[in-house]
Amino acid sequence: MASPLQPLADYLEMDLPGLRLLLSFISGYALAFAYRQFVRGSRATVQHLYFMVSGMSLVVFNYGVDLFHSLFCILSFYGTLLVLGPTLVTAVITFAFQTSYLLIGYYFTETETYDIKWTMPHCVLTLRLIAVAFDVYDGHRPPKELSKEQQRLCISDRMSLLELLAHCYYPTAVLVGPQFSLRHYRNYISGDLYKSDFNPATTGATLPVDFETAATKSPEIPPTTRSAMAKFGVGFCYIVFYQYGRQQLPYEYIFGPEFKDLNFFWKVSMIFCWGKVNMAKYILCWLLQEGASIVMGIGYSGTDKDGHHTWKAFRNIDFWGFETASEYTDMIKVFNINTNTWVARYVYKRLRFLNNRHLSQLGALVFLALWHGFHSGYYVIFFNEFVVVNSERAMKDVFTRNSQFVWFFSKSLFRYPWFVLKRLFLWTGLTFAVCPFLLLSYDKWFPIYCSLYFYWYILYIPGNFPIFIRWLSDIVPPDLDVEGSSVKGPSPSMSPLPQVEAAADGINGTVSHAKGD
Repeated sequence: MASPLQPLADYLEMDLPGLRLLLSFISGYALAFAYRQFVRGSRATVQHLYFMVSGMSLVVFNYGVDLFHSLFCILSFYGTLLVLGPTLVTAVITFAFQTSYLLIGYYFTETETYDIKWTMPHCVLTLRLIAVAFDVYDGHRPPKELSKEQQRLCISDRMSLLELLAHCYYPTAVLVGPQFSLRHYRNYISGDLYKSDFNPATTGATLPVDFETAATKSPEIPPTTRSAMAKFGVGFCYIVFYQYGRQQLPYEYIFGPEFKDLNFFWKVSMIFCWGKVNMAKYILCWLLQEGASIVMGIGYSGTDKDGHHTWKAFRNIDFWGFETASEYTDMIKVFNINTNTWVARYVYKRLRFLNNRHLSQLGALVFLALWHGFHSGYYVIFFNEFVVVNSERAMKDVFTRNSQFVWFFSKSLFRYPWFVLKRLFLWTGLTFAVCPFLLLSYDKWFPIYCSLYFYWYILYIPGNFPIFIRWLSDIVPPDLDVEGSSVKGPSPSMSPLPQVEAAADGINGTVSHAKGD
């Protein structure tokens, strides 16, 4: 039976699952306004029911009876918690079971194209349940064993099944994320999130004794219209760009004879345009969800140093930072922010018992790749990230410690042309690097790489070898350190997982809440 949405999908030249997903994002704003008008200030149980029912409805609208998968995993986790208690065993079993269930789902549903299936929201749910398991475990450990971050996020009292369902099915985070902690959700329901003396970045709020009563007396949500509409407006611009771009450069364009007949420089240029178009779909999803979360009020992240309200708790993409970045490292830090923070928090840091930083980084990297799926493209993009960030840091360390190089590019005559060229080079390289992620399968991305002569690897792989960096230092001898003193040579960074390390280093800082709980 044809869907009543099919004519609209045909008119917009969209596939039906994509249209359903887009309508779900937009409906998040209606759900948010309804919550603010009719539900906000009600007892906690009423709010939990509203979020649970609305979130489950979105899942059913998109995936029908496949709601079963998420419901089964949530109930399985809750049952495990009741039987085994808030122990490390429970956390480990949850990690293993939820990850395995997701991977089995990938195995039976993955095709050669990017699929909008039940595994999309389920990968979000997997991380959320694992986080709750560890936060509950932390809540029953001696406080002296916990880091400041763990003390802020831990759950020491018993949660109800309804509360867990509401947290997992929260309507503006159930389909594509972002991640947020159960503690953040509780602070939101109780109203502690909006108290003038409450700082979600540095303090772990204690739930009021009468939680139901506190929810009805919670402070007013700060003004959200400007911030929410800004996110919606930018997200809408990305929708227009994506729809127009994919009509001009369809997904299949780079497989056709027209692309194959281009010379090398035109191929690089077209991959740049094609990649920008196809990356826009991820950015628009995150922006639309962030805007709806701001209207809901759950996106609140406290005040800045000037006392202005900030709405960064559900930010998964800093689009301006991403579009204007001058280095790959800067791009990585502002893309998929909450997932990187989650991996740093629940994988990288939890592997400290290995007593080996590189093994912890490797474990985090492997988990990230598996969490995305089995397609070879996922593993190649993480390899590309490893290559480019190590090389970029090492070579930057060489050039910025040479006085002649620094002097040359400090002159406006060279600085502004270099500004433009550097960003063009950055973006053409980025779209080359993410090509496997967008194409997924080996038989698609490998021929494209061959047609481009693997040029990006030729530029960046050498920077991962100390012998090359030493040779480069001989050509561009370092004579400056950070303070302008003479030095003997560079000390390149060789961190294999920079985005996770950056999140791990900053998680306990005062800006950690900006990345979302």
